[in-house]
Amino acid sequence: MHSCKLLVGASVLAFAVSASVAQAADAPANGETEIVVTAQKRTENLRDTPSAVAVVAPVQLTKSGVTTIDDLGKAVPSLVAQPATSTLRPFYTLRGVSTAVVTVGSPSGVAVMLDGVTLAPESLAARQLSDIASVEVLRGPQSTLGGRAASIGVVNIVTRKPTSTLQGQASATITTDNEYRAQAFVSGPLSDTIGFTVSAFGSHTEFLSRNLTTGKHDYADNYGIRGKLQFTPFDGLKVTLSGNYVDTRDVGAFQAYTYVDSSALFRGTYTQGAALPGITPKAQNADYATIHTPGQRSKDQLYSLTAEYRVGKFTLTSLSAYSKEKRDLRYDVYLQMVDWASLRTAGANSWDNTQRSQLDITGFNQEFRFASDDLGFVRVLGGVYYDYSKTAFQFDRPAFGTPIPFGAYRVAENNSYAAYIRADWKLTPSTTVITGLRYNHDKVGYLYQLQYNTTPASSTVGFTRAGSESFNTLVGDITVKQDIADRVNVYAKYSRGYKPKVYNLDGTFTASNTITPVNKEQVDGFELGLKGDFLDRRLTLAVAGFYTVYRNFQVQSVDPTASVPTFQMTNAGKASTRGVEVDATIRPGAGFTVNFAGAYTDARYDSFVGANCYSGQTAAQGCVTVGSSSFQDLSGKRLPTAPMWKFTAGVDKRIALDDELNLTLGGVMTYQSSIAYSSNWNPGSVQTAYALLNLSVGVASKSERWSVTAFVNNVTDQHYLSNISDVGGRWGNKPVFTGWYGRDAARYAGLRLESKF
Repeated sequence: MHSCKLLVGASVLAFAVSASVAQAADAPANGETEIVVTAQKRTENLRDTPSAVAVVAPVQLTKSGVTTIDDLGKAVPSLVAQPATSTLRPFYTLRGVSTAVVTVGSPSGVAVMLDGVTLAPESLAARQLSDIASVEVLRGPQSTLGGRAASIGVVNIVTRKPTSTLQGQASATITTDNEYRAQAFVSGPLSDTIGFTVSAFGSHTEFLSRNLTTGKHDYADNYGIRGKLQFTPFDGLKVTLSGNYVDTRDVGAFQAYTYVDSSALFRGTYTQGAALPGITPKAQNADYATIHTPGQRSKDQLYSLTAEYRVGKFTLTSLSAYSKEKRDLRYDVYLQMVDWASLRTAGANSWDNTQRSQLDITGFNQEFRFASDDLGFVRVLGGVYYDYSKTAFQFDRPAFGTPIPFGAYRVAENNSYAAYIRADWKLTPSTTVITGLRYNHDKVGYLYQLQYNTTPASSTVGFTRAGSESFNTLVGDITVKQDIADRVNVYAKYSRGYKPKVYNLDGTFTASNTITPVNKEQVDGFELGLKGDFLDRRLTLAVAGFYTVYRNFQVQSVDPTASVPTFQMTNAGKASTRGVEVDATIRPGAGFTVNFAGAYTDARYDSFVGANCYSGQTAAQGCVTVGSSSFQDLSGKRLPTAPMWKFTAGVDKRIALDDELNLTLGGVMTYQSSIAYSSNWNPGSVQTAYALLNLSVGVASKSERWSVTAFVNNVTDQHYLSNISDVGGRWGNKPVFTGWYGRDAARYAGLRLESKF
């Protein structure tokens, strides 16, 4: 009932706004650039796309302090991205839903694409948002066109295309907290039939967290190069070859102890003073100390070949893509200084608390599709698609002399075959019905090789397991779109999506136990929306109300009460999300723009009885013990990483100083209500509500050939955590937490220089 009220409320708001100002939309445009979206396999005007989509330009990313996909949620309120520094994979929450599954090979539910090419869920190839054309975020199930990876939504990073004239741009940024960033691109024709674009970027970013062992702040170094070569041998045929290479190096743990219960002892034996020398665990503590410096190095490559052939009213497209990533992650398990192995064995063994994950990720995509123009009463898009992904994962925890040494080689291998079709049926000049259908055949497979789990390693009786399973899925969508005025429309949409079965390669494997994949999710999404331009295009507005149900919702969590991290994966009975999203741009006058994007999201477990208890949880707090097992009922609880309220608002003003120069003033404020990071709802994992304010002032030539901008991000010096982990199982099952600090978790200032031709 609550969901129905939200949808009705959103539709009433949409029609009320449209009724009050639709007449003004008939006025001619004021020369504003039309925003387009490409992630639905056509280039379409954002206003005319009957779906909730955010398109973020590079200038908006910069003003919001967004340099990586980890920070994209500052510009898109419906999105929460947890830090990918020193973690096995990135995690994304969209509309309050995230299947934060750690095991390799499992889609996160939010498909991340680079120029329409779907990346492996562990891939960091799209993490850097330097020197791009735009970011498109499609909210809600997108399985009809996005396939197995898009049960929650899509994030598509669009890179620059070759241009018909010679163009270029370069920029450099320096900050007071030792961030250095540079990027440049050049684009243009090589001949009448060949065009090119090439861009390069590099950055060094220091974070708030600091390792007392080295005396240095954690930092991330990134550099990369992107290029496209476009060949047009004759009218109607266009062939584009693209290449991307990104090298990422994260040095540090990027987290620190923010709370340790006064009675907690590491491994039930060692005092805080021995385990955490020089550290005072408390809110806003950013210092830690480790025996060995943790971190990761990742090298990503992506190559694609696109051929588009225009024949009559049809465009035929072939898209081929190959991706490769090698990553070496060294993670400090305990974030403390005790050599537990040496103390247990009187020096016979030694371990620096580091476990190593080496990933070798390979992907191949092939798609053939056709798209028609308006054929009078219908417009058609269809195609066939093949996707292959393989993630090989070598894991080593050489904790010899303790109960937890472990080494294993695991491989997740997925094959997906699909055929899809979508048709836009023009029932009347103002009414369109859009229908879509997709058939998917998936094959998921695994290889598991136990290498050691004893001291010494040679005492282990190793084994190899392998298996696979195939299954078919039919999904689709239907949308009714009604134009109610020139440049104004409303729509109603239903989507059926899915998330495929997955093997939990982080679960318990023996030489003979039964291994079956976790069942696939079924997703049903409902959406009502309004989009339009009003008041002589001084107002652009999009409003969407949504309600989505996830059945057999896949969840994976760490049992924090265990001394060795164990990952459990299951299907929660049901989860759902409902809410309202608003995107608006107001242009009160020349050189003056106000932007607003906001989201109200209520995402909950409708049924989840067997959830893990959190560290120190008592029976009075809901932890039920049956035999040797403990669990809690989270039915009715909000989903993790799902703030109820979130918005961003920005103001830009351009003032003419003289005939040659402009003064630019800008401000962006983001707000997020409280958010729980723990999947088992530990109250200590909650980040309270906070707001961030960024301000900038700059001088630019009227031709926009150059600009100099000074800025201050997080003006009020608001410290906040972008993730919180319950690690109490390592401390005698007492309340103990570590927290990750975001890039802008403390105030910093900077200077940015830009030049273009």
